[in-house]
Amino acid sequence: MPITQLRVLYFSNKGKMIALADALAKKLNVKADVIPPAHPCELERVVFILASIGKKTPDTLRRFCMTLNRDRTDYVAFLFDGDRVNATDIINAAAETGAKVCEEKLFVNLGFSPSFLKILPDDIKNQTFEWADRILATIQ
Repeated sequence: MPITQLRVLYFSNKGKMIALADALAKKLNVKADVIPPAHPCELERVVFILASIGKKTPDTLRRFCMTLNRDRTDYVAFLFDGDRVNATDIINAAAETGAKVCEEKLFVNLGFSPSFLKILPDDIKNQTFEWADRILATIQ
């Protein structure tokens, strides 16, 4: 079975992050899903993970990333809203499983946003789309 699928997954309660995941998924012609997803990753080409992280590494996100082995995905691409130190913990959790973590990670600042506020700045959306296009171009 060929590996041709893309997944967009998010870990956030922020409306802007959810809107960003939905916009990226729409661009890639897939559906965004929350972490942990309803259906596990299986034979994916690229899993895009968009996550809001704070001062503490989210254990649910870390444990999910530890499942992303080579049977589940070829590549993992990360976009973070939050602390770079805790982002490293998440990146390392995925890298230790054998999936290739894409070199370019994107860090955005979405600020505080209640879950109902889904107004996404165009510059962040465009930056995200350009990042995803670069990721896809480097792996093909």
